[in-house]
Amino acid sequence: MLGAFAYHYRPAGDAQKELIFSSPYSISILSSLSILIVSMAIVKFFPEKKSTEVSLYTPTNNFQVLNANDTTLSELAKHPTPFHYQLFLACTRDSLGEIKLARLQRSYETLLHETDSSVRNTAHFALGALHLRAGAFDSAAVHFDHVHQHDLPYLHYCKGQLYVKRNQPQKAEREFRQELHIANGNFEGALSYLVDLYTKDKRYFQLKELLAYNPSPEIFPDVLRRHTYLTTGDYTPYGASLLSSVWHSANTIGFMAALLIGGVWFVYVFKLSIFETHPSPWPMLVLFFGGALSTLPCLVYVDLHSLYIPWEADHTFWNDLLYAIVMIGIPEEFVKIVPVFFFLLVMPRVNEPIHYIRYAAASALGFAFVENLLYFENLSTGIIHGRAYLSVIGHMIASSVVIYGFVLGRFKLRKTNRALIVSLGFVAGAVVHGLYDFLIMQNLTLFFVIYFIFMVQVWIIIINNCLNQSPRFSYARVGELDKSKYVAIALTAIFAFEYLLVAFVKGPEKADYEFYASLPFAGTLIIFFLSNLGSFNVVRGYWRDIYFSSREKKGYGTLNRGFLLTSWYFVNAIRAHNYVGQRVSLCNDPYNKNLQGLLEDGLEGSIVTRVVLKEKDDLDPHWFVVKLDQPFPFETANQRYVLVKLRNQNDSLLHEDEVQIFFKSIPDLDVLKSRHPRKDAFPFHGWVLMSLLIGPVSREVS
Repeated sequence: MLGAFAYHYRPAGDAQKELIFSSPYSISILSSLSILIVSMAIVKFFPEKKSTEVSLYTPTNNFQVLNANDTTLSELAKHPTPFHYQLFLACTRDSLGEIKLARLQRSYETLLHETDSSVRNTAHFALGALHLRAGAFDSAAVHFDHVHQHDLPYLHYCKGQLYVKRNQPQKAEREFRQELHIANGNFEGALSYLVDLYTKDKRYFQLKELLAYNPSPEIFPDVLRRHTYLTTGDYTPYGASLLSSVWHSANTIGFMAALLIGGVWFVYVFKLSIFETHPSPWPMLVLFFGGALSTLPCLVYVDLHSLYIPWEADHTFWNDLLYAIVMIGIPEEFVKIVPVFFFLLVMPRVNEPIHYIRYAAASALGFAFVENLLYFENLSTGIIHGRAYLSVIGHMIASSVVIYGFVLGRFKLRKTNRALIVSLGFVAGAVVHGLYDFLIMQNLTLFFVIYFIFMVQVWIIIINNCLNQSPRFSYARVGELDKSKYVAIALTAIFAFEYLLVAFVKGPEKADYEFYASLPFAGTLIIFFLSNLGSFNVVRGYWRDIYFSSREKKGYGTLNRGFLLTSWYFVNAIRAHNYVGQRVSLCNDPYNKNLQGLLEDGLEGSIVTRVVLKEKDDLDPHWFVVKLDQPFPFETANQRYVLVKLRNQNDSLLHEDEVQIFFKSIPDLDVLKSRHPRKDAFPFHGWVLMSLLIGPVSREVS
């Protein structure tokens, strides 16, 4: 983070240091570092987790296992069959287990001569189980056949295991089904086998019969439960199983993590509506819940795909690429955008372009929230901040691309077929989503990183364009965008939350290991978001194309091509120059002979608005109108207003003492009222040096 700070402010002069250290960028970096330091200090107070190894003789059921050397006949004879089965399992986990099992076998053989039939039944069962374990299947069958008590617990389960070994599935199935009705029998073991057998053979009606036993999700997974109900046509319980799938996956820690992630991005997107004084959160909240509910039809699609569509990813390039777009991107983007369109149908006409992005992002956040609950069922290393920094924002970007087609059709391409534009937007969003998943499926890490940077840049351009078209547009409100940089603090808090969580569950040593292993990845992304998610260059009415080799990044005085990717990473393809309202000072460049003697003492003024000038068919959005405090002696131009533009778009008035600017006069202020004035209509007078002053905000040109 400190390296990023040095990079971002490397050209700063002494006059700007106060601005630098009070900026949202600096506050975000210092606050993020403070959060990490505090969390590291807190973890030091967590106790180390003690080993929780289970003793070799810890019972796996409610039966008390004998002492390792206590195999007397009287002790063996008085215990029921489940006890003996558990005893064999305990011996199996013992280093001396074979010796003890041999001793037990001799004891059981002695018990065969008892006059009590129940003791003999138990002895035959135990010997049959021991021979089954040893692979002596014929001997095991003989002993099982000598058991005359057919409701003996575990008997039919072991006979079922014997038939499995002998590859007699029908007989095994019969025995396991009988075990289900034995009191204190091995219900879970028998049911598990039957579930596996019927699943393998796709015998869904038999699986439906097993559901009458109310099996646990561990034995009868939620996905299989849904497939069973769907295949057998039981749609009401199928709908209930959709909800239970999410409920069974949810846990307290996962819910807290998913809610924290969703809340962070929800606030960020909500705050983008800078031109409304008191925006209401209710539309976004409604769409958040709509997006959460949209996971249910997505699960239906997943079930239908699993049951009836044979197309699967196979790790080949073209198959996986098409699969990711068609089978993942299209259905997920469809279910996420449906709540938005339904909402727009019942709402009054929406005139703020940014609202469409907010609504689509809110629906995507709801979808990602439920998806995170499913992923957080088993928390693995780095999954919380990984989902927060990549997957969730990926969902928002893809949905924003989809709705952007509607924005273009509504506000820019009015003469174009709107249905066509909306359709192309949907296809583009599905492709964006599919490529994201495809690169992960193919383990193309480097390409994924580059693509993710590109995705975020596209999102920022989309948001920027929507802000530019606001009917409530006001340069006086543009400064609110700087607060979006504070999202880095929240993202750091997510990383710290995960760190503390691991320390609580696994101990500080494990937490420290995961913390330092994940820090380079997390820190890189936090700096990336800090540099990009608040970098908006707002120009009233301007539509920036989605490309990155434009005139805005090329030409005289810009970064070398070798630094292009670095520039995208740190400061965005859009470099923010939101200076309207700032007080500035102008003085002549020593090499500018045109103004020599005219600007020696300098002039002060205020940047009052921005204009987009046109040169041939190209638009240049980087021009500012400066109102001078004192008239400038132009002979054939307005003496109080001038046009200026940073000569190097990678410079910044906020971070440097002086910047070199293009200096133009304005012959007639009325020319500025046209949509895109021609650049050659304003005389060029060479380069001038401009610096920032501290002063009151000025009014815009009407």
